[in-house]
Amino acid sequence: MVSNYYSIEEYGYIGNFLLIFSIVSLTSQTLVTTIISNSFASLTYKLKIKILYLNSAIIISAALFFLTAIIFLIFSDKIQNTYYPSFTSNYNFLLIFGSLVTIFSSVFLGVINGLGSPTYYSLSIIIGSLASLIFLLTALIVDNNFLITALVSGQIVTGFFVIFFGYKTLCLKINLRKYFYFPSKGSIYLLKKFLPYILYGFFSVVLIQFTNLYIRSRIDISLDATNLSYWYANLRISEAYMQIPTIILTSIFFPIFTKVNTNNALAVIIKSTYNSLIYFILILLIIYPFKEYLFLALFNTEYVEASKFFLHQLAIDFFKLLTFSFTLYLLAKRNFLMCMSLDVLRFLLLSPVFFVDMGALTDYFNLYLFVYIVMFLILFIGFVWSKRIYS
Repeated sequence: MVSNYYSIEEYGYIGNFLLIFSIVSLTSQTLVTTIISNSFASLTYKLKIKILYLNSAIIISAALFFLTAIIFLIFSDKIQNTYYPSFTSNYNFLLIFGSLVTIFSSVFLGVINGLGSPTYYSLSIIIGSLASLIFLLTALIVDNNFLITALVSGQIVTGFFVIFFGYKTLCLKINLRKYFYFPSKGSIYLLKKFLPYILYGFFSVVLIQFTNLYIRSRIDISLDATNLSYWYANLRISEAYMQIPTIILTSIFFPIFTKVNTNNALAVIIKSTYNSLIYFILILLIIYPFKEYLFLALFNTEYVEASKFFLHQLAIDFFKLLTFSFTLYLLAKRNFLMCMSLDVLRFLLLSPVFFVDMGALTDYFNLYLFVYIVMFLILFIGFVWSKRIYS
């Protein structure tokens, strides 16, 4: 819908805006969701300790949000002029409010994941998607200028429903009146334990997301805004079909990862890999042969050319999902040093783009594919080696 009411050049700027929205949200979202998922999935933690983690995570997410929001507002004019120059400054405030809801929903997403309730998260996504569709249709009827607001509003609605279902899950398991206002002294003590999460959250966002943002700007500069829109068109479709395996991994396999030892972890990861392989084979058989019609249906005739990169995107997502399975296990075991090392490796493998102008959009896709294949091989060999050590 959006692609039909904005030029193909402007669509790339919309992608940049949504990427910055995710950067502001992810600064605390990644670490908060991991903290809560870990603590609620743990069999060793008592209930009071889990509630302590919940209280502390809410405090930390609020503090990190305000810190990130202040930094963003200071540089908002420069960010806007560089990445989405055709937008008004009002969108910056929409971005901040949407990020606030997303960050606090990440606390309750951690509860849903930790307690193994993937149905509630799936419901949140479905309701949020329906809300986005309703907002978009309303914007088309009332005023096309509200289309971007409608897109972000759909994510805000998803966030509110994640909070609602997460709170409902808590109420089914815990008497919140008895535990929620647990003495703050314990919460302060837990801040020391949260330090690795906080460092990893900032490190991951700064190193990965800002690298992605820079690469998108390089596509715009070294090629043109049309190629940037082709990139984002593939990315939007990728985000849609990647939701299912991502939900399965975070909601079903993550609690399992917190309980298995290194010796059994590889078997669980191989099982998740097998599921991912079947899923992508189905996409190849069912969707890929009709990729031109898919882009034509979801976008318009200007984007049919983007479909020639769809196979590259599928290959990238497959190896990205395999890598994510291993990384999720490392996060479940709180091996932050290894996770940060992987982020550094990913950055180094992508670093050629900082010094060399790619001649075609295919080169950018191939670079990402190379990065995730290398990371997967390193992780797989590392896990096989560690299994031999622990056997």
